[in-house]
Amino acid sequence: MKKRIALAALLLALGPAASGLVACQPQTVDTSSRDVNLGVLISGARSVKAGETLQLSASVSGSQNGVNWATSDTSLATIDEDGLLKTKKVGEVVVTAFAEDDPSVFDTVQIKILAAAADTFNIRFVNYDGTLLYSDVVEAGQAATYDGEMPTRPWSDVNSYTFEGWDIPLDQPVTHDTTYTAVYKEERIDFARYSFSMVVSGEYKGSYLVTYKGSEETVTLPETYNYRKVIGVNQQGLMGNTFVRTVDVPDTYVFFGAYAFAGCTNLESINIPDGAFMVGAYCFYKCTALQSIVLPDSVTAINDYAFAACPNLAEVSMGEGVKSIGKYAFYADGKLTFDGLPQDLQTIGESAFDSCASIAGDLVLPAGVTTVESYAFSATRITSITIDAACSSFASNALLAAKSLTTITVQEGNTAYKAVGNVLYSFDGTEVIFIPAAFKGSIKIAEGVTTISGFAGALMQATDVTFPSTLTSIASYAFYMNTIGSFTFPAGFVGSQLSFENSAFAYSQEITSFAIPDGVEAIPDYLFQSCEKLADISIPDSVNIIGVSAFDGTAIKSLKLPSSMTEVPQSLLEGTGVTEFTIPASVRSIGDSAFEDCADLKKVTFEASQNIKSVEGRVFYGTSSLTDLVGDFPLITETNDQNLVEFPYGTFAYTALASFKVPEGYQSLGNYSFMYASKLKAIYLPKTLRRIDKWALMGTGLEEIYFGGTQAEFEKILGTKITEDTDTDPDDPYNPAPYGIYFEPDTDVPDAEKSYSIVKRIYDEGKVHYNAVYADVLK
Repeated sequence: MKKRIALAALLLALGPAASGLVACQPQTVDTSSRDVNLGVLISGARSVKAGETLQLSASVSGSQNGVNWATSDTSLATIDEDGLLKTKKVGEVVVTAFAEDDPSVFDTVQIKILAAAADTFNIRFVNYDGTLLYSDVVEAGQAATYDGEMPTRPWSDVNSYTFEGWDIPLDQPVTHDTTYTAVYKEERIDFARYSFSMVVSGEYKGSYLVTYKGSEETVTLPETYNYRKVIGVNQQGLMGNTFVRTVDVPDTYVFFGAYAFAGCTNLESINIPDGAFMVGAYCFYKCTALQSIVLPDSVTAINDYAFAACPNLAEVSMGEGVKSIGKYAFYADGKLTFDGLPQDLQTIGESAFDSCASIAGDLVLPAGVTTVESYAFSATRITSITIDAACSSFASNALLAAKSLTTITVQEGNTAYKAVGNVLYSFDGTEVIFIPAAFKGSIKIAEGVTTISGFAGALMQATDVTFPSTLTSIASYAFYMNTIGSFTFPAGFVGSQLSFENSAFAYSQEITSFAIPDGVEAIPDYLFQSCEKLADISIPDSVNIIGVSAFDGTAIKSLKLPSSMTEVPQSLLEGTGVTEFTIPASVRSIGDSAFEDCADLKKVTFEASQNIKSVEGRVFYGTSSLTDLVGDFPLITETNDQNLVEFPYGTFAYTALASFKVPEGYQSLGNYSFMYASKLKAIYLPKTLRRIDKWALMGTGLEEIYFGGTQAEFEKILGTKITEDTDTDPDDPYNPAPYGIYFEPDTDVPDAEKSYSIVKRIYDEGKVHYNAVYADVLK
């Protein structure tokens, strides 16, 4: 018979039972699978509920004597001489039976003491200060579970606290009523990363707003500071932070200030808590990595530019509390889509969804929308729109460049608008509000219409338009940048009733001719600007005003001004293909750049230059074919800042004139007057001349100068080299030098090309003719 180790050593080795018991039914010992000393064999159940007894028995082979009993832990259970095990509490105990006549002959069994079915314990979770966070009742032997809110400890003015866990591990089985206390990690606040601003008025007075300037990719914003709540992110709180990718916002935050996250180009994820009411202007502007955002119902307004220029923002859940969407709120968010707008929405601001190219299909405005501002859905791919009865203000350019739009529907009951043939009209039919860009074919505007709104037909793809006899106004940009080939007024149209506004037909791509109706008095600024195929325009004598750049950038080859015109307006024909032009005797002023860059302009005739009292700069600048001027250039007697009568700057720069007479009376040649007029060989300078500016004659081909005064008078001009340091009258240092040629030793232009060098060269060559008359230039 094998001998076992001594009982004391055995009990010491086994120790207390393992933890983590699971309740089960009592079961009989299976002796077939247990290593036992065949001299003693214990039989009986291997589990029992705490507080109950368990009868065990033991047989001793080869002996008539009995056994002695022992347990490994008397605090769990005791056993009497008859093998009756009396349990006390939950656990595991080792029971040993050994032969009376030979203690080295024994058997052992491990008994599980299970919790009684009704045994439960109270557990409590408390914060650092003893505040109850959560309580529960669990069965004995089970592990505790915390199901409350994340424990927090207010930050002080210098220390932060981060929750780390509980003072008792939660994976230990519960064997009695237990209290768990929150444990925090204490750290000094890094004020290089965090700063706080106190709210000084209103409902949240005394709370704080946070600013974060750290470099972590994942940021958990603080819930408290200085023992008070932090209720939001300050203006510019994380602006320009390119490190942060994820921001965890406490549930207590209600405020996100203007520019709070603007320019956080790597920000991918952030939560806006329920209860938040403010998402400030530019809040997420240019957050280029942001892909989705969920706004709670508590947000009532999406402010200007709040999510503009977020090209990867594809999903936005707008809470049902949103009543207004501000200007440019989602501008240029190219991936943005939405299933619908909030039902309480009332106002959609200017360019709110402008250039959101993924917004497509049918758009139904919610029943409460009253206002849709300019460009609200410009450059989207909306195919149809339904305007509800409540809408009273719908901008004519709200759908500008929505090139897929074909269908407009207005709900019954709307008293501001109606849709006829998918064209949006005012309810009374007097105004065309909008024509879908995808409209093709011919359009005949209905009789009764008096006004065509701004942008009403902009970017339209129709082929031709016929106006009604009732028309009185075509507003700015009404037919901007369209592909319409012709515009027709009915026979007998009364032009005196009609007014055009600025840029009404600007950038029309296919128009080749246009007849201004007789009776029209004014052609406004930029009316046909950059109509690149417009070559023929008829202007009636009734026109007495032509605005700035009215024909700039057209294909016009010739234009006759009405005899009633008193002004050649600024940039009248700038950049056109006009070849000749006559300035009528009625003209009193010529505007800046009137003929600038007319590369084909060869001849200009002044019918009565003595009548012209004002000429602005650069009038013929860049007219590289201009060789022929008929009539004298006008004398303008207005003085410059130096109190000199100055020849207008840049007037004949880059022209092809071979000779020119500067009229008597001019005292100064202004800058760029003849700059790089490389074919200019001879010039008449009047006796009245006193100054020549730095670049007035730069780059010309001058070979001879005809001067109306004496040699001494000419040498007085040539003898004074004016610089920035010497540009004063020696007798009066507060006034400019009265005589001289401006010269600076700069290196951007070779000295030989500068005005002073050219005049000095001609003087040294003896080619200055004194007491000359202009007729001498032409010999």
